[in-house]
Amino acid sequence: MAKEDTWKNRENLENTKELVKEFEREYRKEAKELRQQKLEEEEKEFSQELPRELMAKLLYSWEKRRYKKEKEKR
Repeated sequence: MAKEDTWKNRENLENTKELVKEFEREYRKEAKELRQQKLEEEEKEFSQELPRELMAKLLYSWEKRRYKKEKEKR
């Protein structure tokens, strides 16, 4: 909560870098697993797109809604 936030003097933060490194070591595996899960979800979504939609996305950075909207104009 914001009311619990405090300002600390620079002298009181000497061990901050080591604490951050310790935190990163402890949660590195979990973070890696979360990134892998997100990549797998993105790959699954990517592979389910239709070829023309995929081409529009790659060439013009269009999402499905934009592709469908442009297709309806024709």
